[in-house]
Amino acid sequence: MRLFPCVSLVLLLAATAATAQIYVSPRGNDQNPGTAARPVLTIQHALALSRRSSNHRIALRGGTYRLAAPIHISAEDSDITLKATPGERPVISGAIRITGWREVDSHRNLWSASVPASVVNSRQLYVNGVRATRTRGW
Repeated sequence: MRLFPCVSLVLLLAATAATAQIYVSPRGNDQNPGTAARPVLTIQHALALSRRSSNHRIALRGGTYRLAAPIHISAEDSDITLKATPGERPVISGAIRITGWREVDSHRNLWSASVPASVVNSRQLYVNGVRATRTRGW
């Protein structure tokens, strides 16, 4: 009979450990509490939640996290762990999505799009996740 309370305690501790993290998803909302069912949207917000609590494990769900600015991590964050949720593939990207492409020369397969003024010194172009060669001149 003493076995059952011990088993219950072990199961309770295992369940608590499994939920003791802040969940982030590209489909989340920063108004959410960061649970598995209601993840937050941004890594920055998850870090802020972690700093205000004793919960220092952050689980990233699959998808692309587009950053408008660098993530600032300081000495106070040294015990915080960010990792992918098992079986999922998160991608953290500082890239800017360029839209409005138009073909300018069909014979040479040349395309053009306007780039926001905030983009300076850009040297890399990816198309559907694959690095592309930029035109080097006309």
